[in-house]
Amino acid sequence: MSSTPPTSTGCSGGSSTRPPSRWGRGIASAALRAFLEIETTRPLCGRVAAHNLGSARVLERAGFVRVGSDAGFAAGAGREVVEHLYELAR
Repeated sequence: MSSTPPTSTGCSGGSSTRPPSRWGRGIASAALRAFLEIETTRPLCGRVAAHNLGSARVLERAGFVRVGSDAGFAAGAGREVVEHLYELAR
């Protein structure tokens, strides 16, 4: 997981990538919990491709709230995709 500096809206974010062989093992949830213990900047934002239900659940379980949608380029997909925007205020 990596941290990104605040955007013009004052929201910092992060990103992570895992190979499919690691999906469904709780690795992303554990990594996010550990990250949130050391990254105290708030609000903290997340973007998840609309079709990526697993990553959306990880953010929601950690207390992130969906605040909107946007289209953006997804390097993994190599094309523009609809992304759901999340924010952690606490």
